Amino acid sequence: MLLDPYRRVLSVPGGAAFSAAGFVARLPISMQTLGIVLLVAPTTGSYALAGAVSATFALSQALLSPPLGRLVDRLGQARVLVPALAAHTLGGLAVVGLALADAPTWTLFPAAALYGASYPQPGSLVRARWSHALAGSPLLPTAFSLESVIDEVIFVVGPVLVTVLATEVAPAAGLLVAYALSAV
Repeated sequence: MLLDPYRRVLSVPGGAAFSAAGFVARLPISMQTLGIVLLVAPTTGSYALAGAVSATFALSQALLSPPLGRLVDRLGQARVLVPALAAHTLGGLAVVGLALADAPTWTLFPAAALYGASYPQPGSLVRARWSHALAGSPLLPTAFSLESVIDEVIFVVGPVLVTVLATEVAPAAGLLVAYALSAV
């Protein structure tokens, strides 16, 4: 049957659990930059500022994800993820708090930089776990295929979720849910 290889992959001890956790942790990838725009634009009245703060988040993430990934490779996921999540929490809550408190606009930039710089790439972490769990197995490409499908799903679901939360609940709701998903 078509789905049998995926069932075998997910039946690997711990496989379904870390794949599901990886899905939840990756969902914010498609929510954070849009969530920043949907929070900052209505609270400041400026889409230009919202875009600049969101770009700061994205650039810091792009620049510092490789060194953070190397640190994970060297020290291990558990030792790096806890402090990274603490910094990510501080940055994310600072972006939300500063935007809602009508703080000086310049303060949003360092908060967004910290928020982006401290977000570890869950897709890479899950793929590393699959590589370890399925070392030498012919199922490894299937596991990577499953992770690719999950990546595609998050980019369909995440923007819709963050938009609905930010527009129907509260401007900060989308970003707060994105953070909560990261923390899971």
